[in-house]
Amino acid sequence: MPYNISPLPRQSQSQIRRIFLLHPAAFRAILRLAITNLCPETQGAEKECIDMVKITVGVEGMQCGMCEAHVNDAVRKAFPVKKVTSSHTKNQTVILSEQPVGEQALRDVIRQAGYEVISFVSEPYEKKRLFGLFH
Repeated sequence: MPYNISPLPRQSQSQIRRIFLLHPAAFRAILRLAITNLCPETQGAEKECIDMVKITVGVEGMQCGMCEAHVNDAVRKAFPVKKVTSSHTKNQTVILSEQPVGEQALRDVIRQAGYEVISFVSEPYEKKRLFGLFH
């Protein structure tokens, strides 16, 4: 079974398995309702609770994993971001944030860390849906 329900008591685990196996459509509907209700102000799964921004920055000068960590730490210290990932093989850093990050401010932070920004792309970020069931 692909779902990890081990933190639940054994009786609850068996009830969940039974619902999943006997009534898969009902299980998906319950799951959809639970996910939709995570954000009370939404009226459907198509609206996100928080608008996120994905910023992809081309960074020149990263040579190893420590360089990636150095860039990530500099960005985290300077901006309130949700996630930062860097790749020295792709020469890029991807930032997920709830607030827009200024291009020039980001360029300055990365330059102060010892690297050069060669490109900057900011776009809305849409979270991927659970199991691809909800559109």
